[in-house]
Amino acid sequence: MMREMFSLEFVHPSAFYLIGGLLIPLLKGRVRQGYMLLIALLAFFAVVSMPHGTFGVYTFLDWKLTFGNVDKLS
Repeated sequence: MMREMFSLEFVHPSAFYLIGGLLIPLLKGRVRQGYMLLIALLAFFAVVSMPHGTFGVYTFLDWKLTFGNVDKLS
């Protein structure tokens, strides 16, 4: 069940911001600015390269939770 959500086929773009944000307080100046730009570009590339489909669908208390839904519009 958890294998489906944490597969390499689908990486949620917010993961780049959450994981990448951990190093931001340690950097200064232009390196920090470049690193923050790199994080944003990686998240954008993740959105553009996502395969179409529905990912991470779980049922909890008769609720259908969908953590990723990619179609041609999004």
